[in-house]
Amino acid sequence: MLRLQVLVTALSVASVFASGVAEAKPSEPSTALEFIRQAEAAKVKGEWDKAIQDYNAALRLNPTSTGILIGRAECWANQGRWSKAIADWDQIICFEPKSSIAFCERGRAWSRKQEWDKASADLNEAIRLDSKNARAYSQRALIRLELFQRDRALTDAQDAVRLAPVDADALACLGYVRITRGELTQGFKDLNKALQQDPSFSTGYALRSVAWEAAGQLDKGSSDIEMAIRLKPNDGLNYLMRGTSWAVRGEWNRAVEDFNLAIRLDPENPEALVRRAMLWHAKGQYDKAMTDLNQALRLNPKHTHALLQRGITWGAKWDFEKAIADFDAVIQLMPTQPHAFTARGCAWGMKGEWDRSLADHNERVRLTPLDADAFINRAAVWKYKEEWGKALADLDQAIRLSPNNPKALIDRALFRATCPVGTFRDGKASVADARQACEILNWKNMGYIEILAAAYSESGQFDDASKLLQILLKNPEYAKINGDAVRYRLKLCDQNKPFHLEIDR
Repeated sequence: MLRLQVLVTALSVASVFASGVAEAKPSEPSTALEFIRQAEAAKVKGEWDKAIQDYNAALRLNPTSTGILIGRAECWANQGRWSKAIADWDQIICFEPKSSIAFCERGRAWSRKQEWDKASADLNEAIRLDSKNARAYSQRALIRLELFQRDRALTDAQDAVRLAPVDADALACLGYVRITRGELTQGFKDLNKALQQDPSFSTGYALRSVAWEAAGQLDKGSSDIEMAIRLKPNDGLNYLMRGTSWAVRGEWNRAVEDFNLAIRLDPENPEALVRRAMLWHAKGQYDKAMTDLNQALRLNPKHTHALLQRGITWGAKWDFEKAIADFDAVIQLMPTQPHAFTARGCAWGMKGEWDRSLADHNERVRLTPLDADAFINRAAVWKYKEEWGKALADLDQAIRLSPNNPKALIDRALFRATCPVGTFRDGKASVADARQACEILNWKNMGYIEILAAAYSESGQFDDASKLLQILLKNPEYAKINGDAVRYRLKLCDQNKPFHLEIDR
């Protein structure tokens, strides 16, 4: 958020101080200004509570000063107390109803609470009031990404850069939008340019870390998110992003630690609760997952990601009716939410209703034809319908769209190692896919290593398969959940038999 002095200038110095400090009694302006100076000094030190106390004192003397309200709103934001920040911006807008910056900043606060409709309304108003407000376009672009409006997001991000061609925030936003569209080369150019313009721009490093991970370069992604945290150690979003990175690598305990930090630093953002719930789910701790998801929905009853994940957790608890009800709610709130169609399709599949399942997965492909995940998930349905050629075709398409996508690679490896129809099995190709997936994740994902063991077995490398399975049994957490299956496959290895797994119907 912009510093007090910059925002005061943008909101008009005359109007800010005419209503506040300038009209106070002769003995009061210096006292109010002293509180403001103390608050500013506290902010520099990151002493947000102290700064808020000083702003409160200044406001008691000058209750209509928008400059003081702006400073306090910034403090609330840095504490993740977005409702209080919004309350201050409400007052500012009452005093300055034509301030594009005020609507933009309130929109940003709504977006941190993931109240997308309210955020969009404020940013639309900010742009209506000032069509040259580049920050408003950047913020709206990020919201449109959340709403799966990728083309409109790109237009907004391009407009932001057109208006502010050397602004780090605008450039980073455009780069991130391009990364989400699979335009990695141009996305990296924009993100690198943003960081050249402002080497201390924390958000730029955080967004570039996502780009590195999309490119399969996890170590570089880790370096960037660590830099973001060093630059801005009290921003909950940085820990949310690092926690997600740990989770992808299978470092679940580290991920939980980061999500805990994100929740503490940004308590009104439901997303950290949802991400932590996803970890509890992955660990098989469904009741803990439900607790976090219900808390997220108390913060925001229309939070589609929380509803989506709760539906997935209901499915894991074998309550598919409740799962489908949650997925229906997501689709009603956001008809273009592609993951809801995938999840509902999976739920229909678990009920054995494969035609309805396929219809939902087809809709996902229609909504996101350039998204590898859409094809990965539909491939699973084709396998259950025993349409082996179509399953392999979808996995091939997923890898064409995202050559370093570890999920696509590992699913194709599993298919080539275990398909019940021998003409589709290919042990050598399966090993290549599985090794590539494991290397991308730095050999941290135990499930992927188990699939590599299956690939080795199919290619006749039973000793290599056996070594990997024994390593898995030495991992207490993995062995606790999957030990019986691993021991069964180890027994097959001892008999020089590959893992031709049956489809679980």
